[in-house]
Amino acid sequence: MSTLSPTRTDPQDGPPRGRRWPLLVGLLVVLLAALAAAAAVLHSVSEREDRIGFTATGVQKLVVAIHAGRVELVPSPDGRVQVTTTRHWSVWAPAVRHRQVGDILALSDDCPPLGSLGITRCAVDQRITVPTGTRVRFTASTGDLVATDLAISSLDAHLSRGSMRASFTRPPDRVLAQLDAGSLRLVVPAASYAVDATAPSHAGRLTVQVPNDPAAPRQLSAHISRGDLQILRR
Repeated sequence: MSTLSPTRTDPQDGPPRGRRWPLLVGLLVVLLAALAAAAAVLHSVSEREDRIGFTATGVQKLVVAIHAGRVELVPSPDGRVQVTTTRHWSVWAPAVRHRQVGDILALSDDCPPLGSLGITRCAVDQRITVPTGTRVRFTASTGDLVATDLAISSLDAHLSRGSMRASFTRPPDRVLAQLDAGSLRLVVPAASYAVDATAPSHAGRLTVQVPNDPAAPRQLSAHISRGDLQILRR
């Protein structure tokens, strides 16, 4: 007479190999759900804001670099640069800095890491009065640039996502505008310009009302990777 001994399973062996993938997928789903819930909680925190400002004189070049927000450029009535900054945040307030060296004024901000990743709210809006003849450089990751009726000598603007709208009351010497995704619109007075404009036909529309004169001293260069681009006559 033979006796069958019960099969032993070593508890350290764990589940069969075929069952491990569903467990790993389940753990990943739980982790992603927890991260999404944490992000929702952070976003649900009441948004706060404050407003600060200052005035600068003797500025001939303005450099603005922000992470996210809206920048509005308007003509200066008295030759001074007046900056009004509104900060928006949900957990950590963004740092805002300005520095003037000679005739160059630089404005910048610094969102905390979670704000830079979009997990928490972090944005900086600025309204800036710009004197006649100023050279302007603008860079941002996400946001909007609205420049209205300026009499500046040049505009160099780079934006990853958002919109750019700039209008001029006198012909600028140079405009360079580059946007990855969004909409871009330039309105310039009648003059001779060397025009260089590109927009992908499969992901946007290109409208250019300004004649191209390759020999003109003034330059209009505008490029967009995805979205609509307009260069219009005033």
